[in-house]
Amino acid sequence: MTKQIILEAETKDDVMDITIAMMTLQVLILYEPRYTELGYESCFLCDEDLQIRILTTNNNE
Repeated sequence: MTKQIILEAETKDDVMDITIAMMTLQVLILYEPRYTELGYESCFLCDEDLQIRILTTNNNE
């Protein structure tokens, strides 16, 4: 069973900035920022059982 850590950001720009920082640290990206049913998000793979999702539900930014 895959477990997730979900971090909520204030804006789309915050999601992008955190995504770039994680990529700089060479964390494996599962998918780049995109719109999903939850909002605007990106997702990283820590190992086969743990994902980190960064998202914002603020559609005004």
